[in-house]
Amino acid sequence: IRVVIKQVNKNSKGSQVILSRTSEMFVKRLFEKEVPEIQQGIVEIRAIAREAGERTKIAVYSKNDDVDPIGACIGPHGSRIQSVIVELKNEKIDVFEWNDDVGELIKNSLAPAEVKACFYANEKTDPELTEEIIEEYAKRNKRPLVVVVDDDKLSVAIGKKGKNAKLAVKLTNRKIDIKTQSEIDEMNIDVDQAVLEFKADQARIIKEKEMKEFQAIQEEALRRRAEFDAEIANADSA
Repeated sequence: IRVVIKQVNKNSKGSQVILSRTSEMFVKRLFEKEVPEIQQGIVEIRAIAREAGERTKIAVYSKNDDVDPIGACIGPHGSRIQSVIVELKNEKIDVFEWNDDVGELIKNSLAPAEVKACFYANEKTDPELTEEIIEEYAKRNKRPLVVVVDDDKLSVAIGKKGKNAKLAVKLTNRKIDIKTQSEIDEMNIDVDQAVLEFKADQARIIKEKEMKEFQAIQEEALRRRAEFDAEIANADSA
């Protein structure tokens, strides 16, 4: 029986090992075993959301532009993902591409529903969102979002028993309010302007993240250079 070790507890009576087949980590380990590109570090699993026994959503990313992360996980004729599905007793698995732009990530995660627009929720879409609450969410880059779909696609976006929407929320770690085009029209919201503002803010967030990563790389390079110079100095003095 394949399992992952979820936790080990030690006490005076001995050790307790907790095993799991329902955790997200179990699915991740199965894909690592089946997909060579993941083992080699070319493809990464960036996020997983799971309702064990029913459905799993996986966001994957490739470090190599020549390697399709989705194709790598699915495998020739679906052989790789099929092996995982069989191990999970026919649990449904959605594999899609990771995107640092949370709007694009949500669009991918809500498939097979087609998202028409994605933007920040406001007092019109949610009366409970005061300026103070919005500001607090903004500090953590976790502002709630509104996703717009066609009226006849709402059930697809939400999914059976709300599973599709629930998994998208879990995977993106965002509060998502799915609304139909008719509902948005009744609220008299300028969707185009809301989307533009959202995309501009996402571009800012991504740029800040890239700058932080670049600075971290520079600092690490300087640290290693300092260590190397110190080793050379010690060797010369010896």
